[in-house]
Amino acid sequence: MYIKELILSSIILIILDIFYLYNTKNNINYKIVYYLVLIFGINYFIIQKRNTFNEAFMLGIFVFSVVYLMNNDNNVLDVLWGGLLFGLTTCITYSFTKQEINFENIHPASIIN
Repeated sequence: MYIKELILSSIILIILDIFYLYNTKNNINYKIVYYLVLIFGINYFIIQKRNTFNEAFMLGIFVFSVVYLMNNDNNVLDVLWGGLLFGLTTCITYSFTKQEINFENIHPASIIN
């Protein structure tokens, strides 16, 4: 079952991100490593552990903050997109695999537990 979720969440994440990048005309180098890290992160920390939308959103905010701060780009919209990208990918993956989507409130530090 996990392989199905891994493949499905990978496809969803890439499609959503390409759609966003195309519509914002964001000039990011398309590197396979970038997507592999994103796919690993969301699957290891969120999908595999059945974490909530909120936890996925917070992880996306964190990951995209690191990416954009390292590139000296302070675009808040892109950081928010990272949270939304991880949250939507989680919800869509859970929907396709018939998993419950949980929107409970969480503390941001609980992601690393």
